[in-house]
Amino acid sequence: MSTFRYLFSTTLCSLLFCVGAFAQKLDIIPKHPQQDDRVQLIYNASGGPLDGEQFQTTVYLLEPFSEPIAVDVDMVRDGKVYKGEFMTDQRTTAALVSFNAVESQLQDNNDDSGYVLRMHKRDAPVKGSAVALGELFIGNYGRSTGLPRTPVAAQEYFAEEMRLQKKIHKDPRFIALQAKVSAAMDDADAQEDVKARLVKRISSGKWTEENAKQFAIAATALQDDELLAQIKAKAIAEHPRGLFAAQALIDSFYQVKDGEQKAHMFKDIVKMTRDQEDLRQSTSIIARRLALAAAQDEDRSEFERYMRYITDPGMKASMYNSIAWDFSGGSIDAEGKDMKYGQKISKESMELVADEMESLAHKPASMSSKRYRDQMSYSHAMYSDTYALLAYKNGDPKEAAKYQAIAVEKSDYSDAVMNRRHAIYLDDAGHADDALDFLKARIANGQADAAMKNHFKELHQSQWSAEKAADMYVELLEQEAKRKKRQEIIDNLSSGNIVEMTLTDMDGNEVQTADLKGKITILDFWATWCGPCIQSFPAMQTAVDELSSDDVQFYFVNTWENVEDKTAHVADFLKKGQYRFDVLMDSESKVVQDYGVEGIPTKFVLDQEGRIRFTSVGFNGNNDELVEEIRTVIELLSAQKS
Repeated sequence: MSTFRYLFSTTLCSLLFCVGAFAQKLDIIPKHPQQDDRVQLIYNASGGPLDGEQFQTTVYLLEPFSEPIAVDVDMVRDGKVYKGEFMTDQRTTAALVSFNAVESQLQDNNDDSGYVLRMHKRDAPVKGSAVALGELFIGNYGRSTGLPRTPVAAQEYFAEEMRLQKKIHKDPRFIALQAKVSAAMDDADAQEDVKARLVKRISSGKWTEENAKQFAIAATALQDDELLAQIKAKAIAEHPRGLFAAQALIDSFYQVKDGEQKAHMFKDIVKMTRDQEDLRQSTSIIARRLALAAAQDEDRSEFERYMRYITDPGMKASMYNSIAWDFSGGSIDAEGKDMKYGQKISKESMELVADEMESLAHKPASMSSKRYRDQMSYSHAMYSDTYALLAYKNGDPKEAAKYQAIAVEKSDYSDAVMNRRHAIYLDDAGHADDALDFLKARIANGQADAAMKNHFKELHQSQWSAEKAADMYVELLEQEAKRKKRQEIIDNLSSGNIVEMTLTDMDGNEVQTADLKGKITILDFWATWCGPCIQSFPAMQTAVDELSSDDVQFYFVNTWENVEDKTAHVADFLKKGQYRFDVLMDSESKVVQDYGVEGIPTKFVLDQEGRIRFTSVGFNGNNDELVEEIRTVIELLSAQKS
């Protein structure tokens, strides 16, 4: 008997977490919503992770085998609870309600089980509701919805769907999902069951390219390269101008070295993918690569020609910004090139993003409008920083200050390098008083580096003519900044949880969570291609040199690498950079997922029991602040232990 076929009877009780476990936090009216129904939410945040937090609510409308549709819900406070409502549609079979803090990464997802509800018909869940929920937990849309990958939950939902729909196990899309969950659970019996049904389905005669796509997904999940090759070969033979043929051409493009041959192949790729929506992104990525090569060759005509093939405004804006930043030289003092043109395309990058924020024309269905606009606004701020630098170097400090204000405000003044440039732009634009006020605020809030403090003193002296007074003032401001930072760290220390992990060091020796206990441990997740990671390494080397002891240890967890010999690649990187780090290899990128890391660098400080007590994401360019932050956390945890 197949694992998938008998599972339902043994796991039904655990499935019930979706119906009653969140009753005290979230009430839903009606209790059994239907399709095309108005649903009211009553949420009580008291005692939960969002207690006292400003939060936003998103509902994901689900239907089988489709991308979730994100809907923003306005919640209004009514006494101790918040109330809001949304509409389901005729295709909705289930829904997920998500609550996320506005000012932090805190969320309430019902202890990783999700606030989920299923549409009903005559008091019974509708067909497709269980499989739609199972897709969330197998990881198809986890990044969008905030749910962790939980194969056991997915398996239970799929077993429930098989009870509702006797023939669904023949659907290629369902076979692909079952292949994923059986592989994720490392269930050999279930994998054999899926493979047998897959082979039978493949051998049943002609099938559509959509069928072939699902078969390929299943074979990939099962890591059956021979079966995958058979699927691709048959798909190409039956559809020589179809999806798989086009993908094969795209794959071969990356093996070609000759520029002229690449240009010729690109024309064929454009023709073959014109009606292949699944491959439009791949075509744009190739166009971006060719445009980058043209820009590096300073062939403006070819650059602009290839840029026209990039249809996604976000990708196009990002490309314009990257080239413009390269033309700027990357700093005030570095030499730039073709900076007039750089400023032109930089402005275009901002306009593309501004238009997209207004129209939402390319918003993914699974991303809420609020979240998408916020994401676009961060891009706009980053591109404003590039534009400001080019405007300044092209002789217009007033224009530079105007757009740099957008960049530093959006970053909440957390990037010392951007702050430094804004002060210079203000000063050179004839607004010395504004520059002085800006610098004073940044120093007082711990957001200034040494260059900004010197700039502040110069401006201060020009008004007071008293260097000693300026030094004393800076010192007082720094003391206040340290006091605020220390209190901020105290406020952000968590009670902590333990994440089990097994990694290997550069010599192949295993390091497990249990090995970390007894010392305060700093785990720094990084990759060789990560610019902010590398920028933080001088500060991290200082921290290692000054703070390592019998009671404190540092490990640098390498992850998300996309090279064949990861260990050799990392060893070469460390040697070239002369970094003296103890590195652990997360070669399968599993531990980074278990820790819930969404971006790098991310640092975790573990106490002597191995519990995560403090988390730091990103790097703002301020070396002194990073070292001081780590030093403060170590001091606080050491004091708690004693």
